[in-house]
Amino acid sequence: MTSVTLPHSGSVPLPWTSVLQATLIVGSLDLCLALGVQFMATGGMNLVRILHTIAAGLIGPVARDGGAATATLGVGLHYVIAGIWTTIFAVMLSRLGVVRAMTSTMPRQVLTGLAWGVVIWMGMNLVVLPLSQLHAMPRFTSTTPVMIAGHAVLVGIPIVLTLVMGARRSR
Repeated sequence: MTSVTLPHSGSVPLPWTSVLQATLIVGSLDLCLALGVQFMATGGMNLVRILHTIAAGLIGPVARDGGAATATLGVGLHYVIAGIWTTIFAVMLSRLGVVRAMTSTMPRQVLTGLAWGVVIWMGMNLVVLPLSQLHAMPRFTSTTPVMIAGHAVLVGIPIVLTLVMGARRSR
């Protein structure tokens, strides 16, 4: 079993380069997940449509008729949101001994990542989207289990592993 020797009390330096790295990784993986789920649901893939929907969270349904600028806004918002979730975990890892204890071994890192991915899915679907300009209430469809599992594996685990490795390197 591989151990990470981060102290369980006090705080450790926040690895900002790892936060950026994790943000780029999970933002990209999450877009791939969205394309895959869109393909499952509709039989086709349209990245611009996904990006317009993301932008609609800020500017409302009019974004769905937008062009390249709206899609660019969607890309930016998507990575900002990924960065926020990554930063939240980075701060918890830096300041909370219990989180460092939860990530002290590789199996614990994977389990913590799975849980963090589910927390992110819940936060987005139960809080962020209903409060957005879309006012999207949670809907549970045939793709919901795929989205939850996808967030656990493709978002949560990479955030945790990237940040723990970064914290270990920064010591």
